[in-house]
Amino acid sequence: MKKLHILSRIARPLPLLLLLATMSCTDDHFTVDPEVAGRSTIWETIQTTSNLSQFADILKSVQYSKTRGTTTRQTYADLLNHDQTFTVWAPADGTFDYEACKKLIASGSEGAYKVETELIRNCMARYTHLLSGDKVEEIKLFNDKSAIFNCASQMLKNQKIRTSNIGTSNGVVHIIDGAPEYLPNVYEFIESQAGLD
Repeated sequence: MKKLHILSRIARPLPLLLLLATMSCTDDHFTVDPEVAGRSTIWETIQTTSNLSQFADILKSVQYSKTRGTTTRQTYADLLNHDQTFTVWAPADGTFDYEACKKLIASGSEGAYKVETELIRNCMARYTHLLSGDKVEEIKLFNDKSAIFNCASQMLKNQKIRTSNIGTSNGVVHIIDGAPEYLPNVYEFIESQAGLD
């Protein structure tokens, strides 16, 4: 009888605890912060920002690929024009090797994949990452690499953020002083060395 009394005392608050736990799990990390939300998409914002014309040209020239060698018809301009939430750290014109990227894209699918992985996906992350306060956050970029987003020093990896928190309807854009450094993993490094099998 004593065990039944103890079990009933434990079980009585259980529905309330479940309700509270359910209420605390919201989808707010999938939505855009209303403080910075804009009316245009990330793509429309990048396309109409005068010092991002080179990055915009790259985005509309590279098709989104789900895996290496498997591209879709959709370009990164298309991807950033939909309702998926992203943060983009866009390198300003003249701060990355635009001509080298264009040559790689023109060389074929392997070159385009290199630009996609080492530039475009290295400048994107899912969800909204706002520059605020003194937080230092490790984020997962869209190419599955990790990056330090340091709000105190206004940096992403090794690049200074010029303009922050440009709100869009599907995320946020930060303008940075150049392409973030791409660090290959061991496999990628070995693969890039000529003559190694």
